[in-house]
Amino acid sequence: MKSYRTDPHKVSFDASDPSCSCAHQYAAMIRNIPGAIYRCRVVENVGFVVDFMSDEIETLSGYPASDFLDNQVRSFNSIIVPEDREKVTQALFHGIAERKSFSVAYRIRCRNGEVKWVSERGKAQYRDDGKLLWVDGACFDITEQKMMEAELIKSEKLKGVLETAGAVCHEINQPLAAAVIRLQLLADDIEEDLGKSAPYLDDLKEANKQMEQMRQITLKLTNIHCYRTQEYIQGEKIIDIDQSSSSKACEADMENDLDL
Repeated sequence: MKSYRTDPHKVSFDASDPSCSCAHQYAAMIRNIPGAIYRCRVVENVGFVVDFMSDEIETLSGYPASDFLDNQVRSFNSIIVPEDREKVTQALFHGIAERKSFSVAYRIRCRNGEVKWVSERGKAQYRDDGKLLWVDGACFDITEQKMMEAELIKSEKLKGVLETAGAVCHEINQPLAAAVIRLQLLADDIEEDLGKSAPYLDDLKEANKQMEQMRQITLKLTNIHCYRTQEYIQGEKIIDIDQSSSSKACEADMENDLDL
């Protein structure tokens, strides 16, 4: 295992130093942790500056640990997705202020462009006079967990939609179909007795047409297999019945899930 030291006056670790009796135990411990271990300090007007980073960061992000030391090549903050940076900073400083452990989940953009979810946990260390020394922490890849959570949420939403669709179809479809048939028979009778120019015949046919459209909607609800939404009023979203009942749209969703 490699080790990274930036300044002899800073607290850091060197597992390759033969004078360190616990070097092998320390190296094995770091190597067996399924996450990137770090130690950083807070520098005024700069933010968090990394003093130590384990090699596992390369597995996580694609960047070597040496890139992050003293922020020489890049800061760790630079690979955090911009939308998540503020909440990460707030979580760390809250933990420091409260002298408690902190935990925060966020996304990073890896060297190959892939976006991963990370769970970071850590705690600050202080001198006897209360001054902050450094922050020790670890970053773990939770991308698979987040994907499973997203799939569960989608599944629960789809379940609710299907249950609603079933209830709607059961309660509405049969009387609606009967009403359509009765209207059509009535229109046929009026046309046969009074001719095509009979009063209200066109209105009756239009009403029958609209009710048939309603019946088709209830039939689509019974064929919902995926969860698609569309924009509604004032930014609200509603289920897109056409897309959600489309076999092609649902197959596309399945392919996208596999790509993730």
